Amino acid sequence: MRYPQILVCDTGEFVEAELRELAARQRWMLRHVQQTRALHKALQEWRPSVVCLVVDPTDASASALTTLSECLSCFPDVPFLVISTRKVPELQRCYWTAAVLDLGARAVLYPPIVRSVLEDWVRGLMVEQFPDAERRSLDALSNTQPIDLATGEYEVT
Repeated sequence: MRYPQILVCDTGEFVEAELRELAARQRWMLRHVQQTRALHKALQEWRPSVVCLVVDPTDASASALTTLSECLSCFPDVPFLVISTRKVPELQRCYWTAAVLDLGARAVLYPPIVRSVLEDWVRGLMVEQFPDAERRSLDALSNTQPIDLATGEYEVT
């Protein structure tokens, strides 16, 4: 199995920065993509993935909904976590959440976004979809033995 990846589809860097520590701790790849084509390409090289799609629910163009729909039609098993960049009124939040969940997203988060909540959602979606993802990263950590470079008694692989 290839190492798991977290794909952040966003024009900013807030979500990527919030997930950097989780990715390093779990030894998961963290990739930032800004276009639907780049997201498709990243998902085609099959590896366990979770996509964090950052959206503005007040954007009238609905490009985020198009991205979500197109990606899930090609990759229905990949979990998508939709993250809103703005607070919206309660009624609009209900409509937006229903639309996004109907398209196939696993969850929708609204501000304020707390790092621990975001990490828990991403980790949970990864492990739910790919139970070996967390175990693989832990195995990689446990198999690494410290080496003493001063003695010269080590093997480079």
